Amino acid sequence: MQGKDLRDLLEAHPNAKHHLSDANDYLVSYRFDTGTEVAFDPRTVKKCSVFLAKMPPAGLYHPDDLVIYEDDDEPSSALRRVSTKLASTRPLYRVKLKDPDRAKELLDWARLA
Repeated sequence: MQGKDLRDLLEAHPNAKHHLSDANDYLVSYRFDTGTEVAFDPRTVKKCSVFLAKMPPAGLYHPDDLVIYEDDDEPSSALRRVSTKLASTRPLYRVKLKDPDRAKELLDWARLA
């Protein structure tokens, strides 16, 4: 799954809206109608991943596809520019996405989390 695939999913999602992009499009964020935000790099072509404020249920990802950022870990310098909410959240989660169907399930879960 590529970053453009995730962007397409979010653009088509009835409850998501583009929130912010950094100047070079290294990272973008989308906000759901519930206030939940997700961020990702839309330029990735091999390993697309999404930042989330809450840990998703185990059935929505493979354990090797989850990265947890705690305390002083800096996941991305661009995160502050696209989502102050996610940038200040610890722990912060990044889930690698491989399958569009599972990505859609993850986004639907994230919206309500």
